Amino acid sequence: MTFITDLMNYEFLRNALIANVLISFVTGMVSPVIVYKRLEFIGDGLAHAIFAGVAFAVIFNFNVLLGSVLATLFFAYLVYVLSKDSKIAESTAIGMLLPVFMSIGVILFSKSPRYTVDVTSYLFGNILLISKYDIYFVVFVLALTIAVLSLKHYEISYWLADETMAKFYGIK
Repeated sequence: MTFITDLMNYEFLRNALIANVLISFVTGMVSPVIVYKRLEFIGDGLAHAIFAGVAFAVIFNFNVLLGSVLATLFFAYLVYVLSKDSKIAESTAIGMLLPVFMSIGVILFSKSPRYTVDVTSYLFGNILLISKYDIYFVVFVLALTIAVLSLKHYEISYWLADETMAKFYGIK
């Protein structure tokens, strides 16, 4: 037991543990929907989109978290647009966009006049570098996830059970 209490004496370990637990709650709530809709590839696609967002944020000198969020939202929007009314499946759209976003990130980093950034730290990350502000962001995402899943439970369940009928009844 002293091992655990000793670990909690260090802020970086405490932050890593808290973030890990909170993120596991978020992924635990969202992953059944992802698996049921056969979007298992979305995690890989969003990770590549984040790389482009980070490159953009670093080069144009604004918040990396904001750049990541904007890039993932844009990526998700493009996946939606490509697969909405076409014969392209969502996983195919993700596979098409994944190398595009990764290439954008690599090109932006390589063409930067101040290319002094350690790109591998953005590619692989480090859970021990989680700050208290990152934990606040994760708490916000967890609260948003709980709110959306609670408020839209009926619509999400209907959409998962029968997407065609859900569209017929106006559930989007």
